Parts: sequence; structure tokens; C-alpha cells
Amino acid sequence: MATQLKKTRLHELDSFTGDPQGGVLLFSKENKEYKINAEQLLPTNTVTTVNGADGTATINPNNVTDVILVLNDPATTLTISPLTEAKANVRVEFYLTVKQGTGANKITWPDNVKWPHNATPVLSFTANAEDTLAFYTLDGGTTWKGSLIAAGY
Repeated sequence: MATQLKKTRLHELDSFTGDPQGGVLLFSKENKEYKINAEQLLPTNTVTTVNGADGTATINPNNVTDVILVLNDPATTLTISPLTEAKANVRVEFYLTVKQGTGANKITWPDNVKWPHNATPVLSFTANAEDTLAFYTLDGGTTWKGSLIAAGY
């Protein structure tokens, strides 16, 4: 949360470059100066592993941005949880690495996932192979747009 500063004008401060540890971001709005601890602005990209169980897997984009999905069933139906604070024209994105556990496993994608040229990507089929996909929404999760960004690792 930003806290209002007193007496210091932004144009009077020296510029800062370097490690954000212990640093602050200063900004001005409506003739008032504010600061935010720089650590709050650093990305926190924790990788979460989801194991498809009984042919289903759920990704919750409200609290993850990088997911590894391990496939061990011949067919897995994927669900993307609804956004809790859905906002139009705000980009929400996540990465999904699909790892073939036993090999030749398939994913049934949610109906609200759209692909370039309406072509669902072909995933790797050998055991332990990995493919990475990126997903984003601009309409609060009504539609997710997916792209295969790396395949066959």
C-alpha cells in the first residue's frame, strides 16, 4: 500500500539505480507524493505443480502464474478456475508446462480457451517430454487465448 510523503518533492530527489532491496518507488498523484517499497513491485513467479488425477486437473490463475501439469492419464480434462476479481481490459496471464508422465496423454481444453487459427496445438507424446504454453485474458477470464511457445523438451 502506498503511503503519503510529507515535505519532499519528487523533482528534488536524486535518481536511484541498483538493487531494489530496501528501496522505494516514489510517485506523485493529485499534487501529493507517495512511496511504495520496491520489494512489493518485484515479480513473484512461484512454480506450482499440478498432477492430473482421475482424468481432471484445475488451474487457478488467481494465485499462480507458472504451472507444471503432469499427465499420467490417457485423457485429462483441464479446468481454469474463474477469476475472483475479474476486470475487463486488464491482462491476466499464466504459463503452463505440460509434462508427459507416462506418454501419449491428451488434454481436453476448456471451451473458453481459444487458439490461433482455431487450431489446438499438438503436444509431445513421449514420456517425460515437456511443452510450454502461454495463456492470457483481457476480458476477466471469459475467454483465454492460448499459444504453444515451446515444444518437445
